[in-house]
Amino acid sequence: MTKLADRPLSTLAGFASRLRFEDLPQAVVDRACLVLLDTVAAICAGKGSSEIGALRAWQKSTGDGPALTALVLGSAGVVHELDEGFAAARGHPAIHLIPAALAEAAARKSSGRDLVTAIVAGYEVAARVGAAIKLRAGTHPHGTWGGLGAAAAVGRLRSLSACTMTSALELAACMPVATSYQALRDGSPVRHVWAGLANLTGSMAAALAGDAFPAPATGAMESLSGIIGSGFDPDIATAGLGNRWDILHGYFKVHACCRHGHASLDAIDIALAGARPAPDGIAAVRVRTYADAVQAMTPTIPVTTVLAAKFSMPLMVALRLVRGATDPALFSPKIALDPELIAFARKVELAEDPDLTQRGRERRGARVEIVLTDGRVLRGEVEHSRGDPALPFGREDILAKYRRLALGVLDAERSGALERQILALPALGDCSPLLLALAA
Repeated sequence: MTKLADRPLSTLAGFASRLRFEDLPQAVVDRACLVLLDTVAAICAGKGSSEIGALRAWQKSTGDGPALTALVLGSAGVVHELDEGFAAARGHPAIHLIPAALAEAAARKSSGRDLVTAIVAGYEVAARVGAAIKLRAGTHPHGTWGGLGAAAAVGRLRSLSACTMTSALELAACMPVATSYQALRDGSPVRHVWAGLANLTGSMAAALAGDAFPAPATGAMESLSGIIGSGFDPDIATAGLGNRWDILHGYFKVHACCRHGHASLDAIDIALAGARPAPDGIAAVRVRTYADAVQAMTPTIPVTTVLAAKFSMPLMVALRLVRGATDPALFSPKIALDPELIAFARKVELAEDPDLTQRGRERRGARVEIVLTDGRVLRGEVEHSRGDPALPFGREDILAKYRRLALGVLDAERSGALERQILALPALGDCSPLLLALAA
């Protein structure tokens, strides 16, 4: 029999199972509350989409339940590309585990302190596994390693032992989704469901772990390092565990698009510097950025769906310079057919800047030139996008984002009550009202 000490996920599982609220520095507690608030805002923004409406109808027809609630909320949270992320993992830990933690906490009437602890445990597991795994080319990170974070968060709320938590993480590692970046480029909303499924499979793994479902320890690592990934570094997964808190080093998003486009959009704001050129007064827009951004923000024009628009740099630049913003409210099915946006997008030239590529993942920059028809050139350059750890959002920035997005779904009274409960989460005796507000 394989010994627990020989199973690479056992160290993470032991950390998650033993973590207590009292172990958390105040900065980590505060950050967890803001990450929760930001994630709730992203969920609110996506709840009104047609694809989430279809998911909710299916959920009700199957008899509901916490795990399916987690699936729906996890899917809603990625619709508008506004969910928090962690660069080293090349993905989004919070949305893969917070819906599952909320659903489990509501079902158990867990305290706010317990929910904070579960969120931190799940985030640290997800972020570290995401950073340790080398995903195969063409694999989208949603729905792959995130399920381990959900299993850790739900397992913490269930007070799983270290041994059972190890089994839960290994079960979650054996249930990833087969994801492809091509589905995203095609603009298929199936991509939204991947994050929801990670919440579902993580919840299942925590519930099933034990004698009835013994974990295939070797199979778990084969899945992570040989099937969805082509390598897994245990040292990256465990370095500084309990001393370095990765939840403090994530990023928040202001633009409703792929994070790889944020630096270029911020550079446009700098180039404008108060100027308001009319769209027909712009002859061309030259965007130079790092290689990953060029690859992710494919310049296909016209796009076919709202999701495809969020991964098209030319379309996002057009939206910013023609409509003046990049808010979710500007995205509708008609965006793919908007002749003014399509015509402007054809003016956008996107290319790699090797210097920006060489700076690495911690410095994701962009250079932009807006060439006016009168011959003037407006220039802007950024080394980091707003919301990155190097240019962090303050508490008020996150509050403003939450209020803008939540008020589109909840009335002022419920939105305000939910905000107050989340910001004072450690004092909350029963977390079930949080889920009730989101389900409204």
